[in-house]
Amino acid sequence: MTFSGIGKTRIIHPLLFAAFPILFLFSHNIGQLYFNDVFTYLLITTGVAAFAWIILGLFIKNMERSGIIVSLFLLLFFSYGQFRTFLDATWKIFVFSILWVELFSIGCYLVIKKIKKSSREITVILNVVSSALVVFCMVTIITYHFTGTGKNIVEPGHIKDDSGEKAQQKNRPDIYFIILDAYGREDILHEICGFDNSAFTGYLRKKKFYIADRAVSNYCQTGLSLGSCLDMDYLDEFVKQIGEYSTSNQPLKNIIEKSRTISYLKKKGYKIISFASGRPETELKWADQYLKKGKPIDPFLNILENITPIPDIKKIFIPNNKYDVHRETILYALNNLGKVASHGREPRFVFAHIEAPHPPFVFGQAGAPLNLEARFNDHDGDWLIRRGRFTREEYIKRYIDQLIFINSRIKITIDEILANSSQPPIVFLAGDHGPRVEMNWDDPEKTNAKEAMSILLACFLPNGGEARLYPGISLVNCFRVILSHYFNLDLALLPDKCYLSTSKHLYKFHDITNRVGIPD
Repeated sequence: MTFSGIGKTRIIHPLLFAAFPILFLFSHNIGQLYFNDVFTYLLITTGVAAFAWIILGLFIKNMERSGIIVSLFLLLFFSYGQFRTFLDATWKIFVFSILWVELFSIGCYLVIKKIKKSSREITVILNVVSSALVVFCMVTIITYHFTGTGKNIVEPGHIKDDSGEKAQQKNRPDIYFIILDAYGREDILHEICGFDNSAFTGYLRKKKFYIADRAVSNYCQTGLSLGSCLDMDYLDEFVKQIGEYSTSNQPLKNIIEKSRTISYLKKKGYKIISFASGRPETELKWADQYLKKGKPIDPFLNILENITPIPDIKKIFIPNNKYDVHRETILYALNNLGKVASHGREPRFVFAHIEAPHPPFVFGQAGAPLNLEARFNDHDGDWLIRRGRFTREEYIKRYIDQLIFINSRIKITIDEILANSSQPPIVFLAGDHGPRVEMNWDDPEKTNAKEAMSILLACFLPNGGEARLYPGISLVNCFRVILSHYFNLDLALLPDKCYLSTSKHLYKFHDITNRVGIPD
């Protein structure tokens, strides 16, 4: 074996090219992850690359050329998904995969047979390029942590309550907060999707739910919307703490967990029960009971796999995939929500964020399982339409089919909740934002504001609790109404406002209240 050049030209590019995809994805999702979440994958990719480099070097008897081949493989392997994104038909993906393999084969042939004399020069170039890429990622990560962009200082306010009352727990109603992700308002479903949802809202009315038929979300993204709802306030002070150019989602998780609503109910003796959601900011794993089925999807591993050929390979050889896991997460919550009533024990606050009818589309209209793509992601609306994953018509059809199935299952769930409760519970059923079919993630001015913000909002509030509700109520005021009535608090209602933000600047809010058309 020839190790020529190792002493003069260190070969580091295989390890750096192996580390780069991990560091790049971490730097671009840094607000949603901790370094501990990705460190294992960093060890795995660099370890596998080192092993392959050594074994191949033993086989071809040259470490420089084996390093070049390994780096070529890594570059092709981790760039596969970027090109694969633009392909939809199965035959196109197959042809593309064959061409990718052919490209790697040709590269190996040239490295082994044709560039023997220039391998050292290529090694130097690859060292420089890979070093630059890794340094760029590290600068982004270090800057994030030392400029305050990623700080996680969020301290929600507190509810003033002088009663000191933790007694009468057994007379407190259970509270169910059920979020159906991207569930649009009835008039919007008719206007944008051509769908009449009156059968479902009619069912809710027969069950004595109050339907706010002009209801809106205050923010257009899940974490923002639910954080504001549970904290019963707008996020202005929150953004002052973290900065409007922060890229971190971690503070949203913090504000949900420490929100005024949850903190107050815990002080009043409520047991917190949370169902797994699949969304990091709404995974309340610290709850008194955190209910899930199996191991949830690892968000970072999913992103990492999606830039490689692994999903396409898995679809051929492994029938059970991430869509099955996602589907089981939704069904587990729907099947068990009606089984957690307190029955005279300590009252319960039950939190269930169900990521449907929001994509991915995993249910047909009658509940038939769907696996429409090899790669799992939860992008929605205009993002999928503009990138050619669906036509507008296809997207709307899949959305409505999934919504129809969710309607049928929610009816069963509500019947079970009401039947199994020893006293009438509070049931708060809402979307976190609209369908977002006409949402432009880069330009708020090109977004259909009314469609993005208009939501289903239905409340079962026994013993006159619906008296302060009104047609145009927004999420920020719902728990103000609930806690004021059932806990004798005096929480004033806030003006109903709507804010839009882009995917790039999550916390840079654009006031779109006038465009949404909230009634006075």
